[in-house]
Amino acid sequence: MNTFSIPEIYLKKGVKVPRVLVGSSPFIAAGQFGFKSYDYYHRFVLNPGNIVKILEYCFKKGAIGVQLLTYSFIARAVKEASRRTGVKPIVVATLMPDDENSLDWVLKLDSAITLVHASIVDTHDLEKILNQIDLLKEHGLEYGLVTHEPLRTVPFIKKHRLTEVLMAPVNKQGIFMGDRDKVLALYRDSGLSIVGKKVLGAGRIPVKEALEYVFSLDFVKSVAVGIASIREAEETLSTACSILSNKE
Repeated sequence: MNTFSIPEIYLKKGVKVPRVLVGSSPFIAAGQFGFKSYDYYHRFVLNPGNIVKILEYCFKKGAIGVQLLTYSFIARAVKEASRRTGVKPIVVATLMPDDENSLDWVLKLDSAITLVHASIVDTHDLEKILNQIDLLKEHGLEYGLVTHEPLRTVPFIKKHRLTEVLMAPVNKQGIFMGDRDKVLALYRDSGLSIVGKKVLGAGRIPVKEALEYVFSLDFVKSVAVGIASIREAEETLSTACSILSNKE
């Protein structure tokens, strides 16, 4: 069985992650997928064993990075895939403010870095954001932030010097970004390590085109890609490996 050779990169001192992470958005049937969301709900939320199968395939083939939305049913799937394969995944976790077990899963899965959810960050409520950061620090966790609204939030983050690592939307067509060129300039000038999300535009951008673009941006250190089947895993991850190997 051919394996994926995915290089790793430092997001900040002491935090090294794969350049490609298996994303969790399909697993929660996120609304950005439109009509596919209904299918994803039945395929994954109601049948988390299907998450295990995809992760088991990825882990066996060397794709061990997971961008984990730490809902219990997904976290259990990560743990089970790890048990079946004997592979310890590298987890970039997002703390879920509406799941009381979220922090426990972050700790159980030994997250490499844990991100404060965009629903908190994008409020620009400094006290609320700092409370989340302090919670992570108290548990000895490395932390970063997530935004859904980079045009508004990146200047806020820089003003208050809140983080070195930001997970944020970035893709060739500017889907979910607002004004793409302005946002790219903000990312570039921020000095932040960007973990790209929505890089495929929720499936609207062809995989090769999407990944060639995001990997051409030097401030994008890692990307999370939603994978909804083993076929998608093979296509997406092999394409990513080919692009990255040609850049070396």
